[in-house]
Amino acid sequence: ALIATLLARTVLRPVSELAAEVSALDPRRRGSRLHGHFADREVGVIASAFDGYVARLEQVLEREQAFTEDASHELRTPLAVISSAAELLEEEPSLSAEGRERIRRVRRACRDMRSLLEALLFLAREGGPSAQPCSLDEIVREAVDTARVLVEGKGVGLDVHLEPVVLTVAPGMAACVVSNLLLNAINFTEQGLIEVRLTSAELMVRDTGAGIAPEDLSHIFERRFRGAQSRGLGLGLYLVRRICERLGWRIAADSAPGVGTRFTITFTAGERA
Repeated sequence: ALIATLLARTVLRPVSELAAEVSALDPRRRGSRLHGHFADREVGVIASAFDGYVARLEQVLEREQAFTEDASHELRTPLAVISSAAELLEEEPSLSAEGRERIRRVRRACRDMRSLLEALLFLAREGGPSAQPCSLDEIVREAVDTARVLVEGKGVGLDVHLEPVVLTVAPGMAACVVSNLLLNAINFTEQGLIEVRLTSAELMVRDTGAGIAPEDLSHIFERRFRGAQSRGLGLGLYLVRRICERLGWRIAADSAPGVGTRFTITFTAGERA
């Protein structure tokens, strides 16, 4: 029995070592290969096959990343053209108030699309855009100014309290998070109030809208999840979660149907200036 046990350990040791090597692989370090680490022929064959799979997977990831970057780059030019043309049209003295408002909507849509492209690039790249000290209260204030236009004509008020907050983050990513949370609140609030609070520790966006069903609440940050009352594509809150994860922020949501929803983002202490 002892000999059998020792033999089994001898046979299984290379397999255990291979399993340990696979578990230790870092997805961010491409080019790592296992075949050269194992002299045992049978285990070496398995390691070689796994290396081949990893190489093919890396090629797929590289193609997807290249496509995302190329598509984002190519879309920037037409967006810039649309934005410039809309800006010139808005200055036309003969333009009616209704026409001017429509032009403003086009410009806001262009700005939102640029923010979305930045978010996609941020998530596609391993490094992402450079973090820098930025005034988060200014970013939130700009997003709120846009929100004021969107709630015109609705029975919705905006209650905003912002403390001066400087964080070391990528400004475009912070703007994307704030804009998506505000847009979500606007889309689901027909009457009542949207409250925005910013302190050095957290950002809170709360609405008195339709609320979220208990069975949906745990899924709202999933890609393409759409609840019974969803109107979008199910990407806004998914992007918010992904960006928060990359920035090291913690996001939480609580809600009740007919009462409203509150999103709270807690910042990383190390990034506060």
